[in-house]
Amino acid sequence: NAAELKETLYNEVDKNRDKDVKLDFTDLNYIDSTGLGILVGILKRVKDANKEIYIFNIKNNVKKLFVITGLDKVFKIEE
Repeated sequence: NAAELKETLYNEVDKNRDKDVKLDFTDLNYIDSTGLGILVGILKRVKDANKEIYIFNIKNNVKKLFVITGLDKVFKIEE
């Protein structure tokens, strides 16, 4: 659920502040505004450490949401 995702991602980002974040979306078929909000929240923490978030294996329907919201400009989406 969203609360577990948020806690897990925030903990990992805080423990690894000296590293870029790499997210594999292979098994992600859908993301809603709550999920996008969590990603934006961790993006702020990652950017504060001068690092990036890279997203791999993003499905077209999920990528479309990133494009519509403009988040494709702030996350590094790897094709």
